[in-house]
Amino acid sequence: MHLRNAFPHLPQKVRNYSQGVKQKLALAQAFMEEQRVLMLDEPFNALDADSVDQIRKLLRDFRDEGRTIVFTSHNSEDINLLADRVMRINRGTVELR
Repeated sequence: MHLRNAFPHLPQKVRNYSQGVKQKLALAQAFMEEQRVLMLDEPFNALDADSVDQIRKLLRDFRDEGRTIVFTSHNSEDINLLADRVMRINRGTVELR
């Protein structure tokens, strides 16, 4: 069902969605394109705990299919759970950890 049909008095545009909903839409688009390489900037930003768990599973599945994921994160838990290799930018220098 289209959102406008369900709530005709709420002609909401994507720009008015919450940051979490916008993030989910962007991730859905990235996964639907079935690319061999995904580049994601802070993919868990603004997501609730259940959504984070679901996205982590999707990313692990993506990786297990032999695809590549490059992502940025300030969250060490995300990095520890998902990353095979970690690079850190330190004062303009890329360091392999």
